[in-house]
Amino acid sequence: MYSSDSNFFDSSDDDEVVAPRNSKTTPAPPPFYSFDDLQVFKESTKQAICCAIDFETVDNHIGRGSTAVRSHSKSSVILQSLTSQNLTAEEKENGDQRQVRILFWDSGLEDRIFRQAGINLHELGSDIQAWDLQAWSPFRIRLHNGKNRGQAKGEQAFASLGVLGATDDEEKPTMILHNATNDTVAQLLALLRFKVLKSGEWKAWFDDKINLAPISFDWVEQDIHDHNLSLRPADAGHQRSGQWGKRRK
Repeated sequence: MYSSDSNFFDSSDDDEVVAPRNSKTTPAPPPFYSFDDLQVFKESTKQAICCAIDFETVDNHIGRGSTAVRSHSKSSVILQSLTSQNLTAEEKENGDQRQVRILFWDSGLEDRIFRQAGINLHELGSDIQAWDLQAWSPFRIRLHNGKNRGQAKGEQAFASLGVLGATDDEEKPTMILHNATNDTVAQLLALLRFKVLKSGEWKAWFDDKINLAPISFDWVEQDIHDHNLSLRPADAGHQRSGQWGKRRK
């Protein structure tokens, strides 16, 4: 189902027939098509450490120069360190490693950077995998993404789960995916939203295609919220106060 131009990432067991994903090599998370499947997924990942990575832009000369080498080496060290976090004393004694899942959205750029940087996940831990959420079966099915070469739109997918916050008077989410930080936060919140879904919520979202109620961001400290707002792209023609970002026109 996925391109075979790289073997850095685990292959997927998903044999679903979908549109090609061009040169993207990162597999989707394990598929699920029912609430029972979702429960199995929850159980299989309850001990996992999940992180999200998003690269906004990159030049065509990844891996050149001492700065790039140090950056790539640091990335590998950080990813490898996740495999030993939050281990119990018994797990440490047994030499166990933590399950790690790295989340991408539309993994083309991340695939290229990891490939050119020579980052091989299999060398960093016994159970460390990258997942491309854009290719995940619930999003493809729920949003009919076979009509768009299997490409889900991030804001549409995340808003349907309610993880972009409340909607404004134009039914647009108030958290805007304008930078890598917001993108990765939305990815992690989407994964967590799936992991706490109840049966009725799953049916409403998956079967009836009803968007879930927006979650509250009142748990975000005000200074962090204000700092995030200060980093948003300038858009003098469309001021939106009290939100995580600005909508691109």
